[in-house]
Amino acid sequence: MFAAYASGNRRENLVSQPVWVQLLAAAAFLGVIVAAAMIIADGWADYVVFAAFFLTFVGFAIAVNKRQYPTRKRGFTRDSDSRW
Repeated sequence: MFAAYASGNRRENLVSQPVWVQLLAAAAFLGVIVAAAMIIADGWADYVVFAAFFLTFVGFAIAVNKRQYPTRKRGFTRDSDSRW
């Protein structure tokens, strides 16, 4: 669905592309959404609803973001006798 290009006989999707390609695709998608919202909106109340949607999606993106570099090393224990 999100095939960006084919390299050889292997197809790579958008999430495996470099960051700048992902940002370009996200900016294009956001531009289309903003343009559609400006065409659809009738008054200030519609913009408030659009802002609430936007903030919800930003919060969701922050919540599901995978941290690659934790702030400190933590040991995980899986037994029932360990103290938390």
